[in-house]
Amino acid sequence: MKKSMKKSLLCFALILVLISNLIPVSEISINASDSLVPVAIDNLDLSAVTNVKTATRLKRSYLVPNASGYMRVSFDNERKKIWIEDYNDKFMITSKRSLDLELDLWGGFYAGDDAYYIAEGQNNTEENNNKEVIRIIKYDHNWKRLGAASIKRDRVVAENSVRYPFDASSCDMIEHKGKLYLVSGHEGYVDPKYGQGHQGFLMMEVDPSSMTGRFISWDQSHSFIQFLDQQGSDMYMLDQCEGSKYVRLSKYDGTYYDGNYPNTKLKPKTISVFNYAKLSTDGVYARACRASVDGLAVSGHNILTLGTSIDQSKFSEATRSTSYNIYLTVTPLDNYSADATKVVACTNYADRSDNGVSFQGTYLTKVNDNRFMISWQEYGKYGKQDTTLDNPLGSYILHYMFVDENGNKLSKEYTAAAPISDCEPILKDGKIVYYASNANTVNFYSIDAQTGDFETVKSYHVAGENVSWEISDNTLTFSGKGTVSINNGEIHRSSVAGLVNGQAYTDTYGWKQIKNNLTKMVFKSGITEISANAFEDYDVLTEVVIEDGMTTLSDKCFYNCDKLRDIYIPSSVTSISDTALDSGWYTNVGGQKVPVFKVRIHAPRDSYAIQYAKEHDAKYTYTDQGPTTASSATTTTTATEKPGTTPGASDNSSSKPSTKPTHNSGSLSDNTKPSASTSGKINGTYATSTKKNTDANVISSVQKQKLKITKITSPKAKTILLKWKKATGTNGYQIQYATNSKFTRRRKTVIIKNRSTVSKTIKKLKRKKTYYVRIRAYRKLKGRTYFSKWSSKKIRCK
Repeated sequence: MKKSMKKSLLCFALILVLISNLIPVSEISINASDSLVPVAIDNLDLSAVTNVKTATRLKRSYLVPNASGYMRVSFDNERKKIWIEDYNDKFMITSKRSLDLELDLWGGFYAGDDAYYIAEGQNNTEENNNKEVIRIIKYDHNWKRLGAASIKRDRVVAENSVRYPFDASSCDMIEHKGKLYLVSGHEGYVDPKYGQGHQGFLMMEVDPSSMTGRFISWDQSHSFIQFLDQQGSDMYMLDQCEGSKYVRLSKYDGTYYDGNYPNTKLKPKTISVFNYAKLSTDGVYARACRASVDGLAVSGHNILTLGTSIDQSKFSEATRSTSYNIYLTVTPLDNYSADATKVVACTNYADRSDNGVSFQGTYLTKVNDNRFMISWQEYGKYGKQDTTLDNPLGSYILHYMFVDENGNKLSKEYTAAAPISDCEPILKDGKIVYYASNANTVNFYSIDAQTGDFETVKSYHVAGENVSWEISDNTLTFSGKGTVSINNGEIHRSSVAGLVNGQAYTDTYGWKQIKNNLTKMVFKSGITEISANAFEDYDVLTEVVIEDGMTTLSDKCFYNCDKLRDIYIPSSVTSISDTALDSGWYTNVGGQKVPVFKVRIHAPRDSYAIQYAKEHDAKYTYTDQGPTTASSATTTTTATEKPGTTPGASDNSSSKPSTKPTHNSGSLSDNTKPSASTSGKINGTYATSTKKNTDANVISSVQKQKLKITKITSPKAKTILLKWKKATGTNGYQIQYATNSKFTRRRKTVIIKNRSTVSKTIKKLKRKKTYYVRIRAYRKLKGRTYFSKWSSKKIRCK
């Protein structure tokens, strides 16, 4: 029996080991379902800064063809996660998972023949030669982690010191002759003469079998974008060499430098394929080239490179009106030289009186050895057009055409309603495909590689991790599971080239059209929370219908919606932030601003929403049945009892004063009576209140308090213990905890009704997760609830 038990335990232990090796610790898998929604991460700015010191073109979006369809890989800089999603051939999502970064900095992704690779890094401001600065992690095609190459400064040479990896650059990888090569930029150790480090490119070589790596080529001549490709036994690198004032093409044939670098530094044959203007004022500091480097491809006979530039002969005369144009360079494989290289103009944009033409992005996509597609989007207003409300990404204009290996045009110039994006187009089954995404929409596009026919294959409307949106007849409907989250923010866009006088613009074009046109919202059953600020300042919204299942309306989720008059809330809602339905108006009570609610709350008689309405002096109406749905929302009964008697409908909105008070930034005017209060708002009508100064003193006392947190610990797994000092003149406490400092993710609220309570144990949390906890006291007075200031702490749960 003992031997049998030992064998059983041994088998069980072996199974656990196998399982732990099959599933990466940091991986979260989500099974396919009808409600599965892609992750929407804005990828429309090719020059977006991620998390490195000075990033220019670090790619964050990848599409990989495979036997079952496609795999999408995207880096989420906000959450520091790598998202992996699988799709069939029709771009229907079948699964998604995520990986956490192992180091602080994202570098890039590469799909090899037999493995996937992710490059990460960390800064080395302490200038430690033994510190790992780059890590290249290897996964099999099922995303099982197979190992990692830890790369540090293995040979002390001035030009290969690394203070900031991936700096002011891109990151490209390629498999060549059994090795993996990575090239990117870096900033070296601080030069005391200049008070900062010098920037250049850095190439690494990794042995995939042993996952050992080393620096194999480098310089510090200002290299701001790099590409890799290969042909036979030769590998090619293209980079923008600002220090030498040209576009540099380097051929690596396996030759090493002699002398100081025997078998340690590859020796390339370097030529210039496009020259930049040289100025008498040029020095050691980088300056704008007024050009970009955008692609590298090798055909059967030539090496092709793609870029944009102004007329470099007129560099010193350039103004905002100066236009950029797209060019190709063609270098023969059998006559690899600058003299044999020809430059082919692909566009002929003239200067414009307001702003010259520049580019949001350009790509060179290989179809075969004698057919290539060039695609681009003009920068700013010239790259935009009107679109329908259900296609926010249709407001951009994509241009594309086909050329042969000598740069000769094979087609007309096509246009389509789509943006360029950070995702490089790929070829599968005769189609060139890519995807584009803003924070609320993910579109997959297809271009026939022979006919040029364009198609939007699939469009996803994303409003949260597992929530979708649709719009029809100015009604926005949300469905799915979990929290609704909409990004209304303005997105900064920048050109791929160094623009004259810093041309730039802020893009709100897609979602702004929806925001300015919708009048009604419907939240279907399954939605549990509306995130903070989600629908703030929706000026034409008049009605909101929430179906059963919703639990939380977060801070300012409908703040300052000036025309919102009716919201239907089911009994499942148990948490509504004080500012969730705030109209943006206020009344002034003893110098304290008290919000005014213009919306009428429709909810069941004994629901939290009705209690909320009474506490906030909001109008309310009882619905005649339980959970409010889109179909039953209009069937209501309005009670007639006045506030202060039996529960009923309250129409206690404040009336307009007979004499309109004046205000300045919400302050009372000199002719306002101190015992009364007046309201203020930027525009609109006014409201009044009749609170007395005696009440104002109580309110002021509560609002000035800030609780002292005396202890916060995690005494055991999945729990947090919070202790605080008792408040005075209050009724109880409100505790909130969330997984981010803004309290917008997975936020929960706990109400403690006994003011003598000074501790609370929060249970059923996630292990090894960091939580943000805050607490404040509250006081109820004449139907309203007033709060003290928040006190907050952060803790990692056991």
